Amino acid sequence: MTTSPQPTATLHALTGLRFIAAVHVVLYHYGTRTFEGLPAWIVNILHAGYVGVTLFFVLSGFILTYVYLDADARRTVDARKFWIARVARIYPVYLLGLLLWLPFFLGKAGGNFISPLTAWITGVTAPVALQAWIPSAACVWNCPSWSVSVEGFFYLLFPLLVAVLYPRLRVSTPVSFALTFVGLWALSLLPPTIYLLAERTGAFHGQYEVWLAALKFNPLTRLPEFLMGITLGKFYLTRRAQGHTDIRAGTLLGPIVALLIVVIIAVSPRFPYVYLHNGMLAPLFAALIYALATNRGALTAALSVPLLVLLGEASYSLYVFHAPLWDWLYKFASGAGLQTNEGTSLPFLAAYLAIIVGVSVLAFRFIEIPARDALRNLLSGKPIRSAPKPRDASVPAVRFNPRRPEFLAGILVGLVAAGGFLLHPLFARAEKVRSSLPVAAPTTDEVGATGSLLDPARLAQGVEAAGWRPVGGQWTVSDGSVVQKQTQGYDLNLVSSGVYDAPYVFRVAFRLLSGNGGGVIFNAPNADSKNGAQLVRYTDDGSGIFWGRFDASGKFTGDGFAQTLPPEKAGRHVLELRVAESTYGIVLDGRELVANAPLRSPSGHIGLQTSVSSVAFDSAEVVKEGISKAQSVATPDASGKKAPARPDTSASTETPGTSTADTFRETFAAAPDKAGWSVLGGTWALKDGAFVETTEKGFDQVLRLDKVFTAPFTFSTTFRNLTGNGGGVVFGASDSTDRSGRHQVRFSDDGTALFWGYFDANGDFVGQGSAKTQAPGTAPHILRVDTTPKTYSLALDGTNVARDVPLRTPSGRVGLQSSAGTARFEAVEVTPGKATASSP
Repeated sequence: MTTSPQPTATLHALTGLRFIAAVHVVLYHYGTRTFEGLPAWIVNILHAGYVGVTLFFVLSGFILTYVYLDADARRTVDARKFWIARVARIYPVYLLGLLLWLPFFLGKAGGNFISPLTAWITGVTAPVALQAWIPSAACVWNCPSWSVSVEGFFYLLFPLLVAVLYPRLRVSTPVSFALTFVGLWALSLLPPTIYLLAERTGAFHGQYEVWLAALKFNPLTRLPEFLMGITLGKFYLTRRAQGHTDIRAGTLLGPIVALLIVVIIAVSPRFPYVYLHNGMLAPLFAALIYALATNRGALTAALSVPLLVLLGEASYSLYVFHAPLWDWLYKFASGAGLQTNEGTSLPFLAAYLAIIVGVSVLAFRFIEIPARDALRNLLSGKPIRSAPKPRDASVPAVRFNPRRPEFLAGILVGLVAAGGFLLHPLFARAEKVRSSLPVAAPTTDEVGATGSLLDPARLAQGVEAAGWRPVGGQWTVSDGSVVQKQTQGYDLNLVSSGVYDAPYVFRVAFRLLSGNGGGVIFNAPNADSKNGAQLVRYTDDGSGIFWGRFDASGKFTGDGFAQTLPPEKAGRHVLELRVAESTYGIVLDGRELVANAPLRSPSGHIGLQTSVSSVAFDSAEVVKEGISKAQSVATPDASGKKAPARPDTSASTETPGTSTADTFRETFAAAPDKAGWSVLGGTWALKDGAFVETTEKGFDQVLRLDKVFTAPFTFSTTFRNLTGNGGGVVFGASDSTDRSGRHQVRFSDDGTALFWGYFDANGDFVGQGSAKTQAPGTAPHILRVDTTPKTYSLALDGTNVARDVPLRTPSGRVGLQSSAGTARFEAVEVTPGKATASSP
């Protein structure tokens, strides 16, 4: 049988539907911040724009079946001709979209927004549309193009599906069709279900974002949506062959289903995100496609008007180009000094929409069609002219004529919107300021407060009442924490109204709820802009921490990158900046990442930041008493100043037992719980004359000795890491399971350093220093802690690594610790009395 498209009627309403879905995606990416003050149901609709991708996948399967196949599976598909047609259809515009976004991709890679490995993988896979197979690379270079990568896999598979699966689809009756379709729908929801179960059981172990990206972008997880479209297409062809017109489907089913879809996405926060993203609405989209394909009813007529059909034909270009054009327009507007309110002003959005629609129509006519024909001719080796009456909703359905009234009207609307945007600076005073606080000039900003900056009493009245200014995003207060809920958009900041002069320490504790891009800005010249500020945050792919600065126009320049373990979802991280006069240091979860990063300005505003992420900030504080000298010998502190010892706020009040007068030495004669030890995490056992922690998946697994020791004393242990690297000790622990107040010394999870510090009253770790080490491996190590009533010193394998570190808690219990691995402790000894003097 012939493999050419069948001479069937063009389904204009489906072409118009594509434009509606594409605009929904565009508004989801770039319009939510503009309309965030509207009623919640409207905002929810905008935030659910990602569901349009499911519609595209189902519609793609339906259209290919409608165009290439028949009801009784007699027609076959010539794979070579089909693939040439598909490549010629999608690749020219796809490649142009990558080229348009290439400068931003290079800036993202060069500015350390992503790891070098991710940049390299993306650079190799994206040009050949394979990036969707790599979770960390799928959404890096012109992010919306990930769905084109998925479609490419569907096109590659389609001839095989036609030969193997299509003849076996049983859809001769509505019941058999429903059973087949529901089975595929259940298959599409299986990966999200497994994901949710794994998330709740903690099975990701710090790999949350990798699995989420794989779920959202991997072609195999999206394949059932395409198969549902093929099944729907065969059912539609079968009903036509049987003589059924299904008039009621067009007149009644279409409007009802469309309304139901709107209602569901209006309350989308009630449904799990992963279900909505991956096919939950596929049955409703299928019903809508079927209804519109009947060419009956008012909704079908409305979506078939010539202007909407023309825009639908150009919707592929609109979808591929909308991210690059937004970035270029925003860059132009910022460089020209135009008022955009960080890209959220209505005139800016209107100008953008007018430009992207106009560009997509022009690209469709003068780039997409000629390039498609030229590439098809090149690949097939002979000229093939465009069919005068296209059958596919992706092929022109009406003649393009710039003199047509609807096209002239579109140009007029675009010119008016663009004119309003360009004249907007003249009316900037009329633009409503999003923050209720006045935008103060740098010269009149107040001196920033010290101590805790997230006061519960003030936060109860809102973030602005607490002295913060939102600059993008949706910042709210939830359970005493400041939460940024918006998961789309870069550099969403909450900036302090006060100014801080170096030296100071800025410390925040935060949890990544979705995405990886949590961090801080500091020394910003203005409280209403990131321009001129320093930045420290996680990379978008979670591979590490990067830091650098924004120039006066908002362009970012990276100063450094440190690889870390992927941030654990819902795990609390403590990021500490030690800001000196000309440099600053960065400490993450007690590990010093850099000691002397260059500082752009010694003063300015501080702020919290998220980027394509939702983050909860549990605490934020500024300490102005100086930067602690409690550092390692190998990595000196940036300031060189020593902070006075902090008052003891958490020392145990229990009277020391008789053991405090004599040396304690563990004999390993009984199980830990029988030998006076308490398990505070993990699984501890006596094995071969040593205490062994056997739980690999967990952090800060502690075995605490139930004896109180008061400084001065010496605490030493001999241990080896069996798996992982996180072996170490704790001391100054209370008699409860609460870790607040206790000190901790251990190897970092990646084995590159030994770090030390204490847990504050909130249970957040406060780093006091770190020293670079060789990977500990499985060899035995001797760790010794020498305490005085006010300080402590550390030695590892006989080498002093830290001296005179301020001691937070001089009295309490000691313990052994393993983190993200297993460890074996072969000797434990505590000697009260005068501590051993550390050598210089």
